[in-house]
Amino acid sequence: MSDKKKTSIVDTNDLRFIWKVFSKNWHILIIAITISSIVAYLYTYKLPDIYGAQSQILLKTGETYDYQTQLYKGLGLYQAYQSNSNQIRVITSNDLIKKALTKLKIDVSYFIVGRLKTMEVYESMPFIFSVKYLNPGLYEQKMKFKILNEKQCQITYIKEKDEISKVVSFDQETVYSDFIISINKNDNINDKTILSLKEIDYLVQVHNINRLVNHFKNSLFIENVENTTILALTLEDEILNRAVTILDTLSKVYIDYTIEAQYIINENTLTNIDKQIAGVTDVLESLEDELEHYTTEKAVLDLPKQEQQYFNQLVNYDAKKEPQSLGSSHWMLWKITFWRLAIQKMINYCLPRFILVMMMIT
Repeated sequence: MSDKKKTSIVDTNDLRFIWKVFSKNWHILIIAITISSIVAYLYTYKLPDIYGAQSQILLKTGETYDYQTQLYKGLGLYQAYQSNSNQIRVITSNDLIKKALTKLKIDVSYFIVGRLKTMEVYESMPFIFSVKYLNPGLYEQKMKFKILNEKQCQITYIKEKDEISKVVSFDQETVYSDFIISINKNDNINDKTILSLKEIDYLVQVHNINRLVNHFKNSLFIENVENTTILALTLEDEILNRAVTILDTLSKVYIDYTIEAQYIINENTLTNIDKQIAGVTDVLESLEDELEHYTTEKAVLDLPKQEQQYFNQLVNYDAKKEPQSLGSSHWMLWKITFWRLAIQKMINYCLPRFILVMMMIT
């Protein structure tokens, strides 16, 4: 029998070759790993941090009487789910988000340029932009901003590949062909801080309100807490305080919207009730007119009314007569009372039969 040769996947010569290559080029491998680590660190360092803020809204409670509950009682859980879905659509609507963002006045973003990273700043800025008009081509562009002194600053932007710089005074409305703005400074700009503030490079970005609405709408997530009427709102943003403020303002705007909608519903309900009451009143008045016309045309006597008139005349007549004696007065009072009761009983007995006979005759 011939001997079977055993073969292996990796030969000893191959291992020796790999070791020889590694021993001669190990420093290249170490350098490559180091460079890759530095690049990865810088890349992750420059990435903006994303924060999440959460808020909850209670749609309704059982503390007050809700007449709609009885109307929708037989519709089951589907009706509750549909109602919650409708409320989610209302909260995420463009109009509601736009109203909240307009209240906050966050259509302008501010950045501080660092050596390695540019950071967005939401609060504690020494100046505030108020934009009245802006060239549409300058929206979303990060314009350079530099504080020159306590009274002036410089704005640099790019228009049609040309870099344009404008010197603007603080606390005054500045009018140019590309923009109408007012830059208001606060107490942080003074003779003690001006030297350090002049060294800072700022970027200013003016947002289109519709773009801003779409941005925060895509960052907003709403879910219904299971088996409750509570909506959990989560907003992701690069600045935590801004996310919290936006959620708080959006919740208040939604609550104001629901209250206003309820007022409108109540006003419409009262208006409809008034219309229905007016309609019923008109019907009753028309029936009274028809009844009056019928009684006049058919010569139907209104016995209770005429009896009251005759009785009043009798009382007035007796009052004019000088009483002869106390006994005669008592006798007259008794007689009046007797005849009044007798006439009243006769009317109550005869009037329905008289009206029935007249209706049968006609």
